[in-house]
Amino acid sequence: MKRERGKLPAFLKRYFWDVSFTGLDLRRSSALLIERILEYGNPRAVRWLRGHVTPEAICDVVKRSRSLSARSANFWAMMYRLDRRTVRCLSTSSQRRRAQHWFV
Repeated sequence: MKRERGKLPAFLKRYFWDVSFTGLDLRRSSALLIERILEYGNPRAVRWLRGHVTPEAICDVVKRSRSLSARSANFWAMMYRLDRRTVRCLSTSSQRRRAQHWFV
């Protein structure tokens, strides 16, 4: 993390509808913050994220997350020049599990 202290800006609250926004901390909730902003964030939110989180932390979340959509994961893998084979949610088993869940 580039900067770990302080409150999150209010404009990010819209991406955390299901959790207590005031309880979020960049240090403790970094994976959730990164996932939500990469998946749902607008350009302003992404600029904020890239200014406060290292590229390595973002790449780590892109590689390990199962919450990102295939579309978002593919986009961010291309942006950070990651090998698609290392991105967990782009694996065949992850996509198959997602299809089974939604199209039963």
